[in-house]
Amino acid sequence: MSSDARLMRGLARLRGTVALSVLLWLLVVAVVAWLHGRRQLEDEVAELATDTALYRDSAVRIANQNFLELSKITALLTVRTDVLALSEKYSALGRSFADLALAQRIAQLKDDAQVQSTSARLQEVVGDLRYDQIFVEDRFGTIIASSDADKPDTVLGLNFADRPSFQEAMKNEEGSMFVVGSTSRELGLNFSSRIGKSQSEATGAVVARLPVERFVEHLSRKGYEFIIIDSYGMIVASGDPGLLLKHVGPLSPRRPDDERLKTYYRQDQLKTINLAPYEGRLHDLHWALNGKPILLSLANLGNKGYQLGVFSSLHEKDEIDRAYFVIGLLVGFMGIPVGIALYSLFAGQMRRAASGRRLKAVNAQLERANAEKNRYLGIAAHDLRNPLSSLRGLSQLMLEMDLPEEQRLQFVNVIHRTSDELLNLVNDLLDVSHIEAGRIELSLSLVDLPALIRERLEHLTLQASRKQIRIDLITDDMTATPLDKRRFGQVIDNLASNAIKFSPLGSVVTVRAADSTDGVEFSVEDEGPGIGEADRELLFKSFQKLSAKPTAGEKSTGLGLSIVKNIVEAHGGRIDVEKAPNGGARFVVLLPRSLTTAEET
Repeated sequence: MSSDARLMRGLARLRGTVALSVLLWLLVVAVVAWLHGRRQLEDEVAELATDTALYRDSAVRIANQNFLELSKITALLTVRTDVLALSEKYSALGRSFADLALAQRIAQLKDDAQVQSTSARLQEVVGDLRYDQIFVEDRFGTIIASSDADKPDTVLGLNFADRPSFQEAMKNEEGSMFVVGSTSRELGLNFSSRIGKSQSEATGAVVARLPVERFVEHLSRKGYEFIIIDSYGMIVASGDPGLLLKHVGPLSPRRPDDERLKTYYRQDQLKTINLAPYEGRLHDLHWALNGKPILLSLANLGNKGYQLGVFSSLHEKDEIDRAYFVIGLLVGFMGIPVGIALYSLFAGQMRRAASGRRLKAVNAQLERANAEKNRYLGIAAHDLRNPLSSLRGLSQLMLEMDLPEEQRLQFVNVIHRTSDELLNLVNDLLDVSHIEAGRIELSLSLVDLPALIRERLEHLTLQASRKQIRIDLITDDMTATPLDKRRFGQVIDNLASNAIKFSPLGSVVTVRAADSTDGVEFSVEDEGPGIGEADRELLFKSFQKLSAKPTAGEKSTGLGLSIVKNIVEAHGGRIDVEKAPNGGARFVVLLPRSLTTAEET
């Protein structure tokens, strides 16, 4: 074979090798880019699922507070002298008034000065509390006083005896339902409280109507959407008008019948949202709404029969896959000629790009810190706003109305309990802000640790006795320990009160303190559900809610253990959690023995 033939064969072999190498390079870059896109989507889903569940918990607390406020307001109105007198007057007429024609009932009510006076007072309450409507029904369900009595399309004289909220109130003291108003044609929550202590003594009911816009005002948050679902699977509250009064499909097997659909929801035909588990779902919360991927987190509300859902939007998996695959191909095609022809030119640019990436990484870290700050502020605002609104509403009613002593004391207790919760939340927020800003300062002195523990546990005796929990303190004779007495008192308070919160009725919380070979050991042990493996990574982080719930519905800000960890580490110690012999959780704090070691640390 001639040399020219060998050259041609070598060139052909080289071209084949180069072509194969180019194809392999393009494929590798495209696959790596696609895998990176999938990882980005998985990280986005995991992070967003945590934030969605956190916002859901906050929204549940706010929605429950709205229900509680309505319960208190309507219960208060049932004991007003004018409301009692009017309901007794018309209920005493029996069926003779209820059986009159609507026009006759309206005429008789409009001529009654007592009806007009009571209606005027109800209008004042509506204006103060920003409700849609408040009205009074007699025991037959006829509306005998209303805040809209002076309007042409008033509900005065209408009969709502067939409404579930009225029937539930007459039977069970309270009733509620979301309904489209018969005159306003607007969606709102009707909450009823019975007039009379027992069903046999009932003379009617007081109904307050809260507009859906109030739920939107309190629960809306940028980047998230909420829905409230009633017992028939209908969406009765949402910041998205397109979702209102639609059935949630797979989330509820129950549906309203045709009569209820027309009467309460004002619809001739049931409308359903297109909701289904997302194909190739990456999380339990992964759903598709109208074909678009979302994360949907549901929880039951305190008012029986209602659920609250929170969802957030996601990128579609196919969009991520295509985008990163195309990016990979472009990078592959561009990388070959640029890498061969312009290596020296881009070497300097690569060095400058590296500096730019470092600067970008610092900026990204600052942006994440700012976003985290905004998230904390959003959570704090949601947790603070509704209790403050409740305090304002209750105190305003106490100023304006002559309350019975028992009712006044009940309102004062609610205000005192709510203000305690607000003070605890503010104190925790201040502690967290000081700790995270690096401004925690200790004033160390030699402290009798057993005496300090006994002193702090005395403050928790009432909390424990309410749940019939016994606190056992086990200590040895100990040498004085270098501590900041006030700060370490917070550690004792948080760990012991958490143990009480998560312990069942009649159980035992064991607190121990002793000298150890490495220093001083302090521990708190309970008989609760313990700490699951999934919760351990979140345990000492701020604003984290764990899967275990307090056994008596106690409140938790999710800040206590974060504060404890930072205080312990500021003392040069460490904290850990382990499984207790009885299945509960045992938190162990180890502190250095000497004052010098603690100060240096």
